[in-house]
Amino acid sequence: MLAKLLSSTGFTVGTTFIGGALAVIFGTWLPLMTAVLILQGADILTGVLVGRKKKEISSTPFFDGLKKKVGMWILVILANVLDTTFLGGVPVLKSAVCTFLLAGEGLSLIENVGLLGAPIPPFITDYLEKLRDDSASSVDASQLNTKENKGEDA
Repeated sequence: MLAKLLSSTGFTVGTTFIGGALAVIFGTWLPLMTAVLILQGADILTGVLVGRKKKEISSTPFFDGLKKKVGMWILVILANVLDTTFLGGVPVLKSAVCTFLLAGEGLSLIENVGLLGAPIPPFITDYLEKLRDDSASSVDASQLNTKENKGEDA
């Protein structure tokens, strides 16, 4: 039955269409994209383990996290479109977005591993606390010192 499905024309056309669409949407697959995918998987796994340890497993935070990760991949797609449109397909913006995402996923993973009880060096926990404090006191874009906010003509 499986052999018949795999050899059918409809299956071949369908998988070819999906593969081609993914190639157009994501462009050249970079090792950075693989690293983001792996860290996201590890972050999800450690997040579930932390929730289980705290006995606070809930589908709402889990699906919120999945939505956030889908949003990250939308950023990668957008960066690919911009690279293709303005930079001739050279993956400059896509590499930058993936590097940014790797940093965030790495910090989240370190935080989860620390919550699971693994020893984390003090300089890393100090840095995580600083990042958390900085993000909690981030400035609203409407408060930025721009010509528009000063009442000057743009």
